[in-house]
Amino acid sequence: MLTLRPYQEESIQAVFDYWSEEPGSPLIDLATGLGKSLVAADMIKRLVEGWPDMRIVVATHVAELIEQNFKELVGMWPFAPAGIYSAGLVDVIAALKCFSLVFKQCGIKPRKLAMWICLWLMRRTLSPPNQKRCMASLSARCAKPTQT
Repeated sequence: MLTLRPYQEESIQAVFDYWSEEPGSPLIDLATGLGKSLVAADMIKRLVEGWPDMRIVVATHVAELIEQNFKELVGMWPFAPAGIYSAGLVDVIAALKCFSLVFKQCGIKPRKLAMWICLWLMRRTLSPPNQKRCMASLSARCAKPTQT
């Protein structure tokens, strides 16, 4: 795990000091290359651990920063309750959680859930000829009765 540099730690502490005196929207201003993503990840981790019901939205103007900030957060906090919602990026973990929840509520069996997840991932990552081969293989496997 990365350790914050003193100026990064001071900037985070300054925000918490500000909030201890008054409500508001403090701003951390760091120059290029000084670890804004790491500071944001550490702030998010502290806030969510301190206030588990808190929800945080990180919004940026480019997909690369969304991905960078997310990777920094999960690098620091591997099981962070976080996901990405962006037209240009796919968060497989969030999608799998969503599939699992919907299928469970609909009473769909785990074997079918696994097939749907594989199909979804396949469509996102494979070329059309490879999709056809995988589809045939999945269909054959999922059609077989399970041994109990």
